[in-house]
Amino acid sequence: RNTFELLKKFSEQGGLIIFTEQKPSHIDGVYSDELVSFCNSCASVNHNEVASSVPESVRKLKLTYADSDKYPVITCVRGFKEQDMTMYYIVNSCDITHDITVTVKGVSATVFDYLTGEEKPAVFASDGENLNINCTLYGNNSLVLFVYDNDSHKSADCGLHSLKPLGDRLKGEWRIESIDDNALTLDYCDVYFNGEKSYENLPVSDVQEKALSFGKKVNTKVVFSFDVRSMDFGKCELVVETPEIFDIFVNGEKIEKKEKGFYHDWAFRVIDIYRYVKTGRNEIALVCDFEQSDQVYENAKKSLVFESEKNKLSYDMEIEAVYIKGDFEVHTDSRFEHLDRRALRTDGNFYLTGAKDTVTDGNLAEQGYPFFAGSVTLKKTVKLSADEISGRSFKIDRLCSTVTSVRANGEDAGKIMWQPYELDLSGMLHEGDNEIEVTVIGNLRNLLGPFHLAEGECLSVCPNSFFHESQIWCKGTRKDWVDSYCFIEYGLFF
Repeated sequence: RNTFELLKKFSEQGGLIIFTEQKPSHIDGVYSDELVSFCNSCASVNHNEVASSVPESVRKLKLTYADSDKYPVITCVRGFKEQDMTMYYIVNSCDITHDITVTVKGVSATVFDYLTGEEKPAVFASDGENLNINCTLYGNNSLVLFVYDNDSHKSADCGLHSLKPLGDRLKGEWRIESIDDNALTLDYCDVYFNGEKSYENLPVSDVQEKALSFGKKVNTKVVFSFDVRSMDFGKCELVVETPEIFDIFVNGEKIEKKEKGFYHDWAFRVIDIYRYVKTGRNEIALVCDFEQSDQVYENAKKSLVFESEKNKLSYDMEIEAVYIKGDFEVHTDSRFEHLDRRALRTDGNFYLTGAKDTVTDGNLAEQGYPFFAGSVTLKKTVKLSADEISGRSFKIDRLCSTVTSVRANGEDAGKIMWQPYELDLSGMLHEGDNEIEVTVIGNLRNLLGPFHLAEGECLSVCPNSFFHESQIWCKGTRKDWVDSYCFIEYGLFF
């Protein structure tokens, strides 16, 4: 009743009430003719039409751009009275780039730069009552505008800059200035339980649950293999989670588990195995007495029934994939098939060779770095004439890294993390030879997977994305598992 009385009072004072689709008919649980009559006198629209039904006179802002009905933009508004400023946070969740005119109450405006924390001039004009701000909102991007009630800021000359990318000058060969260790993920193995060979070429994600099914201690040996075509490299290390629980053998020789630190995760311990590795086929065996506490065995059974038990299941000891890392390249004789979402798939059968000191633009995953998880700094010399150095930019076609950092002739040009994939090189170039240095910073996707999903690169990841056969996580064998490997592109694309 109190709510209804407030609505009536609001309406009597000239307020506009808009109902979306359903109208209420009961007050305090009792049908009311008065309420039904009142609601019928108010506007009623589909929920998609609410925004357009709000009168212009009370709108905080208006956005004008093409295809606004198909590709909507979301805005959050916040006022800062002490600064005489209103902040407009505008978000584009679509792939489409919009040229937008933002119409707001105000006198002057700036654009907030996420990277520097600075305010930069916006392109705006006043029609006397409103401020019209012109801006470009790139796909999957956002924009923050500061709109002031005073004339403290002047308009920029134009919104769309006319820089000319170096373009084809950046294609071709690049020198490797520095690079993190390359890696090879070993996630298939032969499995021995109590001295007998039980499985051959089994995904390692299957091993733990099979060992758990014994319900008691079981001697477990997993044997991983990898090939070396040539020993033209000087570093080869084994990465194992919790190596202390295993006896470790390389090519039949038990090795000393002298750790050299960790790799990406504190539990991923590094052991030098270079002197044990040879040209041809190499084998790494991990041997342990796999045993869990009574509580874990019991929790594993409960996990087959209860979601809550599955989500909190943990093990006293685990058997996981291992990794080979070093200053080598990783190749395969199988071809790479290009998939959607910048993914590529190959059948595998990887091997190690020595590393070259150059790469080309394009996908580094196909140039010997499919499992690479790190950063590489590349350099290229670009020769420019006097009339080619002004108004130039560094621009990439797509961002196949976490961050791409650029320097021109030793000067920091900035970092690329979102669209537009472009950096202004004004004032950094000179006539003659120009040194362009790019650091491509990667992530763990190509090292950890998931590799074996039939769809290729998935949009979301959960525990069962990594399991081939699991009663706990997949209720059996995952139907869309493939033995081939899926990676995503990594490198420079012009």
